[in-house]
Amino acid sequence: MTIHSRRNLLSRMRLRCLTHLIYLLLLYLLSIFLQVAFAGEDSYEHGQHALQSGNYELAIKFFRLVVESDPNRVDAYTGLGYAESQLGRYEDAIESYQKALNLEIHAPQAHLGLGYIAYRQGRFDEAIRSYRAVINQGETGSAEAYHNLGRIYAERGEVDSAIAAQKSALAIKSDFSDAHYHLAILYRRKREWESAIQGFQNAIRLQPLMTQAHYQLARCYTQTGDRDSANQSMAEFRRLSAEDAEVQRHLEAIFLAGDQEKVAHILVLGNLYLGQEKYPEAIKQFQRIVTLVPKSSEAFAGIGHAALEMENYSQAIASYEQAIQFGLKNARTYHNLGLAYMQLRNAEKALENFQRAVALNPMLSQAHLMLGTLYAARKVFQPAEAHYKKVIQLDSDDAVAYHSLAYLYGHHNRNLESGVKLAYKAAQLSPKSALYHSTLSWLLYKLGRYTEAEDAILRAIEINPNNPLYREGLEEIRAQIKTTR
Repeated sequence: MTIHSRRNLLSRMRLRCLTHLIYLLLLYLLSIFLQVAFAGEDSYEHGQHALQSGNYELAIKFFRLVVESDPNRVDAYTGLGYAESQLGRYEDAIESYQKALNLEIHAPQAHLGLGYIAYRQGRFDEAIRSYRAVINQGETGSAEAYHNLGRIYAERGEVDSAIAAQKSALAIKSDFSDAHYHLAILYRRKREWESAIQGFQNAIRLQPLMTQAHYQLARCYTQTGDRDSANQSMAEFRRLSAEDAEVQRHLEAIFLAGDQEKVAHILVLGNLYLGQEKYPEAIKQFQRIVTLVPKSSEAFAGIGHAALEMENYSQAIASYEQAIQFGLKNARTYHNLGLAYMQLRNAEKALENFQRAVALNPMLSQAHLMLGTLYAARKVFQPAEAHYKKVIQLDSDDAVAYHSLAYLYGHHNRNLESGVKLAYKAAQLSPKSALYHSTLSWLLYKLGRYTEAEDAILRAIEINPNNPLYREGLEEIRAQIKTTR
């Protein structure tokens, strides 16, 4: 090999080494970039989660992590501004919103945030400019901007302008309960009682627990002379006010509590919201606990309960399974998990969890009822019968269990006389159930007791005259009566 060739070889080797080193460096830099990017994204999601839970201090910490890793994140600055404004740190919030606008002049959330602060500080002209900026940019955030404009005009005494603004908000977002409420307040000020009543009813339809809407509705009914409706609305207002007072006591306890006591008070508040059927509010409180104690089994169970009531069965399953993983292995948790799986038609998982529930608490009649139902659906007679009988043993007034066992006997053509007695009992416990009277008629028909079957099906038709199956049953029974005479 010549000297020239050796030099070329060495040059090529150096080039390959250099290329390889650059490649490794690029991979290293890429890994750092991805770590930072994903860390920022995780922090942003955690910040949003903290905002939804009302934990503004924690939200601020997460959003600051995001902007430290990526100073161009408009959404992180607006999230930061919102959290700061909710804590009354208006100067910090204004600075955060301005940073968002420096990056994106049309950021609607920043304009809304600045409008909110100006409104709170009584700088109405400045607030109007911020809200108008949102409206001029298009639909995103426009409903909220019109609503807030309406409130400003109302405070200024410009009632017609306020009404127009609230109507504009509702034209964009028809399910905006606060806009319906404030529009109704404006109609009340103009003494247009029927329009006011309609507005308050719309607000209550969208948000049934809006305490002040019930009170205002009672006042409007009084003006129209509808005393009965006024009394009903006032009674609902008093009931909700008592609940609000209890909530307020717990909120104050949370505010005053130290770190060790805070979680316990939040848990009480979350369960209070569950009892009041305020499920989104309950979830927020339980999620707040999870940010403080990530493995809180009771918080996950609370989220599961609320999700189950809201028919969000996938979330209910995920939350209950987390609760079980973190140690909450009681009968009620397994039972509710079984209900969620049952709603998603996962019979295997439902059966498994109901069995665990009764293993832990053999006295849990609801779980036995569900097991009976699942076995009956599988046409497995003996376990279904045993579980239905267990329910009746535990709760002698459970009409569903009597009816289910009666239907099971009829479906398998077993113990029909016992089935009739059970169906009679179910109908006695729930006399307005057309289904129970229909099942009784069917069992009597099977036994050839056609006159009694006719009486039972006529009772079912009386309760539910629009069911064609009941009328077909009546015709068949009467045809049998004719053949036996």
